[in-house]
Amino acid sequence: MRYYFLSDQDALSRPQIGLFQQYGIRYLFLHMYGEKEREMWITMQNNPAFRPVGCWDPLPGPNPWPYPICVAEVAAAQEPIRVLLSDGWSGQEDWGVWAEGTRSTAGWIADAQRDYSLQIGAFPLCVPGQRQRISIKVNGQEIGAYQWEECELWEGERPIPGSVVRIGWNEITFEYAYAFSPAEVTRGQNPDPRVLSVGFTKLEVIK
Repeated sequence: MRYYFLSDQDALSRPQIGLFQQYGIRYLFLHMYGEKEREMWITMQNNPAFRPVGCWDPLPGPNPWPYPICVAEVAAAQEPIRVLLSDGWSGQEDWGVWAEGTRSTAGWIADAQRDYSLQIGAFPLCVPGQRQRISIKVNGQEIGAYQWEECELWEGERPIPGSVVRIGWNEITFEYAYAFSPAEVTRGQNPDPRVLSVGFTKLEVIK
């Protein structure tokens, strides 16, 4: 986790908390060495993913931690998207997230090479005369696909066999038949310029 925060300076400002939950992290202890840590604590206080518990001054006398330590609790997951989004996504919304373009990637952390299950809730950007299709791969191996009849919400589950799972980071790739901007589809009635394909109301990997 230390390397994660060092490589991603904005990690503490994002509301997504899937990474902490996948590692089973309930509390974060911030050792207040100096100004940088004070800025990190302010960021955590403004992030709904954390509940600040408090800060404690060091005990008097010789102490292995001669500085304050602040503690924050990782909030319980409320968001519908519980995987780590990588490329090809729009910003998360209350209901879920849009995929942008014809390919998007996400991932999760596996603590063992065993069977998992991908739970999905998804609907297509409705385009007259088009039928959206999605194919799903884990670490390059296809685990399932779905083709919409119309604009219905698909709620499904696809097994992830342990033979394709790696201990540590695992990548999920979604590929779509088409992507259009709502502005193009509605001929300007909806001004949204994003090039969208599928909206996800749920994405979660479970054991």
